[in-house]
Amino acid sequence: MTSSAVKVTTGLGLTFLMLVNLAFAAPLTSGGSLTFSGAIAQAPCQLTPGASRITFACPDNGGVHTQQIGIQQVARGDVALPGVENVSLSYLDPQKSQAVVRVDYN
Repeated sequence: MTSSAVKVTTGLGLTFLMLVNLAFAAPLTSGGSLTFSGAIAQAPCQLTPGASRITFACPDNGGVHTQQIGIQQVARGDVALPGVENVSLSYLDPQKSQAVVRVDYN
């Protein structure tokens, strides 16, 4: 067989495999539903913003762990709280007068 015949045969074989693969692929659907179940195991932290600090009150072993953390420290993500994996702060305006604090729990 010549080199071009091998290329054509290989190309036809790959094309056939792709068509067979498409024939057995699951059809695309535009509907359906997902069902989630579970429960919130612990209440979230309560945040109280101040001029230069944020007070975090987080549930901890039946009590409440309260900690004041500087806004710059929160912006760096340098926060350790019980039951909390990560805390981040994003400013909404260039003047840094409005921000969103996101708390990701374990």
